Amino acid sequence: MQNATNKTAPKSAPKPKRAPKPKPPAVAAQAPKASSADKAQARAALATRIAGERKTAGDIFAKLSSAVSIPVKPLAAFKRTYKRDVTAHAIGRKPSARQAAALYVALTASKAKLADGAKFPRQFTMRGATYAIENGALSDAIASGLAAYDSASETITLRNAAELQSQIKTAGFKL
Repeated sequence: MQNATNKTAPKSAPKPKRAPKPKPPAVAAQAPKASSADKAQARAALATRIAGERKTAGDIFAKLSSAVSIPVKPLAAFKRTYKRDVTAHAIGRKPSARQAAALYVALTASKAKLADGAKFPRQFTMRGATYAIENGALSDAIASGLAAYDSASETITLRNAAELQSQIKTAGFKL
């Protein structure tokens, strides 16, 4: 019977020593690290840019409806909150001016015609900046039946142009 500590088992051979890892080659000129002042300046510049883009969006949406909170965001403001896979809101929604305005601006910026079945991207360029319809506004528009959304291609299909037009003032609208 063998002992529990197995003293009779042969010892394994000593492990060979590993060769040291080669050091990476020295870089002739490394880029200087950004200072905290540079980072603060970059953050301030981004905040100023986003504020300007939000004001532009506010001016445009005021033309469609005076009671609409802005349903689009500059892409720079989304950060990590942008969701590609947006689905209909779990609780049904009725069409609203906010949903209609978001869809109509994206449709107009994409130069698509206001008609059932019109297809246009969720992200669009307006007055030199790139915007996207907010996650919640798009989710509500899907739930209300105003639009359908294909998350794979990020394409919106207008389903009820007449209802969209009844929600906002589209006559004479220009981006």
